Amino acid sequence: MTTTLLFDIDGTLMDTEEVMVKSLQATLKEQKNLTVPTHDLDFILGIPGKKALEKFSSSESEIAFLHECWVNNVERFLDYAEVFPGIRELLFELKKMAIPLGVVTSKTNQSMKTEFEPYGLSDYFTTVVTASHTEKHKPNPDPINLALELSGAKKAQAIYIGDSIYDMQSAHAAGIDFALAKWGAKENTEFAQADIILAEPNDLLKYIER
Repeated sequence: MTTTLLFDIDGTLMDTEEVMVKSLQATLKEQKNLTVPTHDLDFILGIPGKKALEKFSSSESEIAFLHECWVNNVERFLDYAEVFPGIRELLFELKKMAIPLGVVTSKTNQSMKTEFEPYGLSDYFTTVVTASHTEKHKPNPDPINLALELSGAKKAQAIYIGDSIYDMQSAHAAGIDFALAKWGAKENTEFAQADIILAEPNDLLKYIER
């Protein structure tokens, strides 16, 4: 029996790929005169921004500066962000079923205020763990373990829904099932290890109600 559902945000609840990629491309061009093709930035999806920037700098101070610039640039591209079709309906139905919902994200507290809260989904979630809450991040299990602790959920009755390899690795390292949100995921043979495959958001309801 499933008692708690934990969700990733980017690529799972929200389609923010263009926002994150375009804002990083702009940052790297403006600050380092680098032109980076979109396909070379797939790796940034699902990990904290500062971790992603380690590919472009080994200087801690420069990474901090680039991250600040990137965060500022994100706001320029927020028009590209949208809630995935079917997500609002899914969350509404899950709330009616009184299933506790949580978020485990690589966004920081600051990013949540500008990139998530304006979309009206926050009230559905009683547990929120961001990159600001743990020293280690996905694929490390610490973020999910903290969410389980805060929610009081049992591992055997919790599912983490995400779209990236990092999400799956974090869930499995924490000892809980992983459900792949195919609507936001890139093709990867490693997803054969996912416990649950969801072609569309409504499939989660079907899984819970079966």
